Amino acid sequence: SLFCRAYPQILAALSSMVGKESHGGVLDNVCGALARLIISNSSLVPIKDVLPVFISYLPLRQDYVENEQVFKSLELLYRQGNEILLQFLERVIFTALTVLQKNQYAKDEVREQIFAFVRQVRQDFPEKFNNACNLDAEISNFVQSL
Repeated sequence: SLFCRAYPQILAALSSMVGKESHGGVLDNVCGALARLIISNSSLVPIKDVLPVFISYLPLRQDYVENEQVFKSLELLYRQGNEILLQFLERVIFTALTVLQKNQYAKDEVREQIFAFVRQVRQDFPEKFNNACNLDAEISNFVQSL
């Protein structure tokens, strides 16, 4: 389709924008756009190049509505067993726990989606989960309070 052929140009534009932009809300929107591209057709996104940069811009700064798409995309890659995502799993878990701890989501359904993702990762990779929890005392205390 025309949209699929446009993926490289869209990714290039998003990449260029990230390089020039410092406003948190705009960066959050770029993350949301990238998440939507991954959700709609992850095979067209060069995950090994894009994902490390994407994850480095998390957690979001201002536009917490975008967390819904961000975590849908991360969960999709997780279910696909994406090796690149697994390399950054501790960072992703830490981000998810930060979002939950600070209530950085727009709807209760998003909180439940992120909680389900965190529970699944905790079950599948308990050591990585524990490492992520130990990165920050507040996060560690939050997890113990659950």
